[in-house]
Amino acid sequence: MEIKEGIYLKDSVLKYQETGEGLREIIKALSQTIYYYPKNKYGWEEDDCGDFYIFFYPRLIRTLKNFKDQGKPFEWYLNSVLRWQLKSFIVNKRKISKSWVVAAHRDLWETPYDTQSGGSGEIFLDSRIAAALGIDSTGKIKRIPDRKRFLFLTLKYVRLLDEQSVDRLAELTGYDRSWLAGIIDELKTRLNPQEERLKKFRNIQNKAFYGAKLIEEELIFEVNEQRIKQLYARLLRIKRTIGLARGKAAQIPLRSTNRSIGEVLGIPKGTIDTSFYWLKKKISMIYS
Repeated sequence: MEIKEGIYLKDSVLKYQETGEGLREIIKALSQTIYYYPKNKYGWEEDDCGDFYIFFYPRLIRTLKNFKDQGKPFEWYLNSVLRWQLKSFIVNKRKISKSWVVAAHRDLWETPYDTQSGGSGEIFLDSRIAAALGIDSTGKIKRIPDRKRFLFLTLKYVRLLDEQSVDRLAELTGYDRSWLAGIIDELKTRLNPQEERLKKFRNIQNKAFYGAKLIEEELIFEVNEQRIKQLYARLLRIKRTIGLARGKAAQIPLRSTNRSIGEVLGIPKGTIDTSFYWLKKKISMIYS
């Protein structure tokens, strides 16, 4: 059955409300009107018309069910609904667009290495430190005490070590790689509580930062003075939250302690302390 416009379309909608029949024919009759509404209204492109149709389609059944016969054609009611829904679609699309812009901001993504650590674990394995300690013909650090000191220093920054770093550490120190991997895993496990706390504060910071960027985007187009004041007040509160989260995150110790290194290796903490004292004297010339 082909549905015609005007009174026939209204009758079909009322019949659908009463019996639940004829929905497919109604949708077929309305599809082009809904699809081309943004183009006829604002001259939108086909892709945008398609996006609006997808946005409105789930609301179409509710529109049909909510229609009440007040002596006017169904098209009059549909046009009113489409006008309102198009405004909602534009607002929603603008929010999504802002969200993508904000989400791409680099501060929302974790950097590979935390600022406490000073960079990649590879920095402790580079040629400058190795040269300062001295390398023999086999590629190992010459003196056994220096190998131990170098190991202690590297384990201090254990959270930065990857598989390649462990290989390089085994080459420089002469220690068994499997043994080193076990020690490193144990120290990383001990840092898990700190990692979880850091993750918690990063999530708080990122959520607040995201909210702040959205407010800043909104302020660009806002002209209402009262609304501007409200937005600035919210922005100030959010920035305080960001500052507190960053401060809390910065206080989390992310390096292995000398005590932890000593416990995992089975040696006194004092030995670790002394080793670092002598190692610092040897490599201080690198950074002077």
